[in-house]
Amino acid sequence: MRIGIIKDNYRIDSLSEDLLKQKEKEQEKVARAMEEALSEYDVIDYIFDEHLGDKLKEDKIDLVLNLAKGNLDPNDDGELPSLLNSLDIAYAGSNAMGMGIASDVSLLTAILTRNDIPHPKMGVAENPVALSGLSVEYPSVVMNNSSDLLDSREEGSLVVSGEELFEEATPRFAKGEELLVMESLEGQDVLVAVLGNGDEKEVLPPLALVEAPERGEGIYAAPADLKDTPVNEAKAVAAKVFDLLQLRDYGIIAMRVNDKKVYVYGVDSAPDFHPDGPLAAAAKEEGKNYDELIQKIVDIAVKREGLKNDGKKGDVDALREKRHKEQEEARKKAREDYRHRMKQEAKRSIDDFQDEAKRKSAEYKAKASRESDRFKDNAQSAMDSAEAKAYEWRDRASDAMDDAETKAYEWRDRAEDKAYELKDSAEATAQDAKNKAEEFKRRAAQKKDDTVDYLVRYAEEAEEAERRENDAPEVNDNAVYGAVNGGSADARYRALERRVHALEERLRLLENR
Repeated sequence: MRIGIIKDNYRIDSLSEDLLKQKEKEQEKVARAMEEALSEYDVIDYIFDEHLGDKLKEDKIDLVLNLAKGNLDPNDDGELPSLLNSLDIAYAGSNAMGMGIASDVSLLTAILTRNDIPHPKMGVAENPVALSGLSVEYPSVVMNNSSDLLDSREEGSLVVSGEELFEEATPRFAKGEELLVMESLEGQDVLVAVLGNGDEKEVLPPLALVEAPERGEGIYAAPADLKDTPVNEAKAVAAKVFDLLQLRDYGIIAMRVNDKKVYVYGVDSAPDFHPDGPLAAAAKEEGKNYDELIQKIVDIAVKREGLKNDGKKGDVDALREKRHKEQEEARKKAREDYRHRMKQEAKRSIDDFQDEAKRKSAEYKAKASRESDRFKDNAQSAMDSAEAKAYEWRDRASDAMDDAETKAYEWRDRAEDKAYELKDSAEATAQDAKNKAEEFKRRAAQKKDDTVDYLVRYAEEAEEAERRENDAPEVNDNAVYGAVNGGSADARYRALERRVHALEERLRLLENR
């Protein structure tokens, strides 16, 4: 019986050459481990290129074990099953439909919902527009939808808001990642592997995803520390999901388990056959070593396909050597093509850069010339405008100076006129004051003379009255003059004297004025 092991094509397009060599080395390690485990069969390994189908037919391969992703699309797990179905070549593992359902989050969640299987809210987005259309529950985990279960959990990031979601997703979209956004639930991440088909399915012990510093960085599958009830429930749910998605031969169901429920959040329909991978770890917990696991998978596929297991015939050494040489030639050609393509791309890039530089240089020169001409025109226009403004301001300044000079002469004439007017007014006022003073002095002198004359007359009249009084018969003074200090003559004389004194004081005041 001839078994073909399919490895990834030597593709440098998607990975750097160093990373690709590391991945190829890991696949070679797995292929050799599988070959040792299948030592009772004739085993040949191939790379998944455009000639794979012809080689498998030519070599009369009975059963295929797949380690590869897609050839045309590196993320398409269903490409090889579809090819093998078209060639009527038997293979172990799920068909393209089962793989397609398992990898499509929308179909997976629809089937889980329809069958009342708890699951977190999930959605897939390949760009910000698709991301904005998702209905997201927070907190959520953002992970690469193209990675396997272990890698995606390791690269997952917890977000608690829309702002954090877009901040986390934007650089990952820029790198071309398709993102799975999944509601974060309480509990433990658990992987449950299933082997077999129908009633003969075997559910292996659950594994927990843990960090193991002693094994280096990363997340690893280790025995899950669960109680009996959650373990039994997780196994039952894994078997049910395996059948619902129409998976075959082997697969792994990813869950989040807590004290209340088991939530299904992912399915790996084509788990890795690596000796340190989760499938091998689950088999080890069941008591199967790696060789027994690989033999078990072959037995399951042979029985399902109805193949005749005729063991090892030992007639494939020449074929194996031929295919190995072809692989080496393919790797060498891929490297040469890649380097030649890189040189061509580099040369094209340099040529494009030089052409663009020349075009830009000419464009910049033309633009600089236009800008220089425009600057010169603007400068000349500005100079003409400044010169015109200068002449205008000079004329305006000259007019202002003439106007100021005219105003100055006008104000000087007005000031002189006002000064003469004030001088004449002052002289007139002074003369008027002088006239008034002389008139007042004349009138005061006249008043003084009139007062003296009046006093003289009054004194003469008083003397005449006294004389008459002395000559006249005695009469009652109270009846003639009224009672003044007993009505004596001396008293009347003193009164007259005071009156005369008062008149003299008044006269002096008038003279002083």
